[in-house]
Amino acid sequence: MFTRIFFKEWRENLVIFSIAVLYMLALIVLKLSDLKELTLYVFGMFLLLFLPFSGLLIGSSGFYSEFKDNAWIYLFSRPIRKEKVWIFKYISLLSILSAIFLIFFIVKQFLPGLNEIMKEFKVPGELKGLFSFYTYLVLPILVFTISFSLSILYEKQFVIFSISVLIGAGLAFLLQQYYIFLWTTYLYDGKLKGFPIFIAFSFILASILAFRKSDFSQMRRKIFVFSRYLILFLALSFALATVWIAKADLFTGKKEIEPHNYREYKGDVYLGTYIKGFIVKYNSGSEKVEKVRGKAKSIDPRFSIGGEKIASFIDIKNRGRWYSNLWVMNIDGSHEKALIESHKPASPFYNLRFWGNCILSSDGSKVAFITVPYTRNIAGTSPSLWWMNTDGTDLNSQALDFSRFTDFNLLVWSESTNSLIFGIKEKSSAYKIVKVELEKGVQQTLVESVLLGPYLVRVSPDNNSLAVRFRDKLEDKEILIVLDLRTLAKRVIYKADSLKLGDIRWSRKGDKVAFSIKNEILVYSLKEDKIIKTIPWSYRFGSHYDWLLNDEKFILDDVLNQKKYLRVFREDFSEEKEIKIPDSIETPEYLWGLANRVLIYDAEKPRLWRVDLNTQKWKKVY
Repeated sequence: MFTRIFFKEWRENLVIFSIAVLYMLALIVLKLSDLKELTLYVFGMFLLLFLPFSGLLIGSSGFYSEFKDNAWIYLFSRPIRKEKVWIFKYISLLSILSAIFLIFFIVKQFLPGLNEIMKEFKVPGELKGLFSFYTYLVLPILVFTISFSLSILYEKQFVIFSISVLIGAGLAFLLQQYYIFLWTTYLYDGKLKGFPIFIAFSFILASILAFRKSDFSQMRRKIFVFSRYLILFLALSFALATVWIAKADLFTGKKEIEPHNYREYKGDVYLGTYIKGFIVKYNSGSEKVEKVRGKAKSIDPRFSIGGEKIASFIDIKNRGRWYSNLWVMNIDGSHEKALIESHKPASPFYNLRFWGNCILSSDGSKVAFITVPYTRNIAGTSPSLWWMNTDGTDLNSQALDFSRFTDFNLLVWSESTNSLIFGIKEKSSAYKIVKVELEKGVQQTLVESVLLGPYLVRVSPDNNSLAVRFRDKLEDKEILIVLDLRTLAKRVIYKADSLKLGDIRWSRKGDKVAFSIKNEILVYSLKEDKIIKTIPWSYRFGSHYDWLLNDEKFILDDVLNQKKYLRVFREDFSEEKEIKIPDSIETPEYLWGLANRVLIYDAEKPRLWRVDLNTQKWKKVY
């Protein structure tokens, strides 16, 4: 009987399989014709439209012929249990979808260059929150299972198809909300890879039980039985999936980090996260990632560390409007308090919004921030600079003479001159670095035509110097300089027609600057006023090098003979050793040197790893 069902289902759905074959032939022709953009377009249509649509169409046809020909009596007269009939039809139809997948993977495997084109294909961000890149594999099977499970309920295929779409959309919304709940409450960021499997089994079990127990002449009772089982199994699925996550310690083990938003403080690394803005830190003592206790729940937490304090903006939605409040706490998250609660109508900041970031003084006694009037169009508005004590006293402000700005970013509190240094971009102009003296109220432009904005401006450990790249209009060259904030002297480090500049890293003592130009890392000594070392390197973006052990070592990650290595240099920059980076670290993007350990962020997973330079043993921190 299984053979008869198998060939019957294939015969009835041969058109869909034939269209899939034609799709693959078109993909081959386009690829061989070197029509890259059109190939990518057809590829995307196949993944995100044709496959899910085929899954829905094949699944919804499950018991269509039995309804149409009224073949239930003949089907159930066979000496075989009802649940086996259901399973035989499910496997038969699933084999059609599997054959489509098989053809696709064969074409992908043997068609040169298609893998490279696939890497350029981006899954929409809305889907990433629910599934991984392999949505094209999970989604069609899930919607096929849903539509096939529903096909026992009604005779019209287009009704089953439409209801399946509605149920799928409802489940997608429910999954997204549950994901956000886990995301914000338990620091879980394992996507929802296991949930589609639990949901599919819920539909399968509910459909089999309804198919087995129901009288097909009583449609309402059949729908009621199916719905009752489905609700029960879906509730159990969510509960079991949640318990599995908790047992696997995934709530504390997977935190998606936004590594460009980080601070190093006393041997620990503090990082912003996408987990509704929680601040987490890598504790070098316990070698664990810990959540810093507090209420910082911005999408991108803008925080600053100074002394033993953390200052952070917290986004709050009140009466349909978003407000950013300013909170301060101790470095361990204790004694948290709100300095400014702008969402309260009585607050003097009620009609103002914070712009950019906040910044603490080095001793943590003061905090500064910038506000603008609360309006959708900031053009023509005047920003204000504010500073106050972190105990909530002595609030001061100063109007800034910039009415057509588009961006602000506070860089450093220069306490030697009692000044605030920030980057600003005004309309139709490049970024520039500006200094504001707090007591005198004097505003002074320090560097104009800053490239890549203030986000690649690096502050020295003593907060007295900046490494910044800008374009000199007179020479028509790009120049990397060190700017002394006390004397305002500019020391040229490197100049060229165009700098392909990567990250800039200060040494711990602040007497050297490392930076990357194309396929080299250069080290500049402020004492000797020259480049003292040039290291050949595989050019990449991101932070891939650092100092450790009080500048006794210099480390970088590199690719040698197509293998990833961590290269360790002595204080005189003679190479000491190479440590192979595990293949499981796919895309090393950020690197921090902490004492005799190195922390590496893998952007692909994302994961955080550390290696002990003495034992050369790797450990996955999360």
